[in-house]
Amino acid sequence: MYAEMTDKQREVNRLLMGETDNDGKKSSISSLNNMLMQMRKNCNHPDLVTAAGDGSFLYPPADQLVAECGKMQLLVRCTL
Repeated sequence: MYAEMTDKQREVNRLLMGETDNDGKKSSISSLNNMLMQMRKNCNHPDLVTAAGDGSFLYPPADQLVAECGKMQLLVRCTL
């Protein structure tokens, strides 16, 4: 089964892929590995990448969690 990315996940991926160093070049291999790990976390749920930046310790409501993640939407569709 294929889970489509949500708009939020696409936006997070665009931001992650746009990271460059000060010279405007792509970062080193270690930074590339880090970027791939962040993209992998984004595929699981974008809050895994963005929640640390907003300083919130509270979980969003369940309907918001589902709306922001293609995998969660697929899971809901399969359980109905």
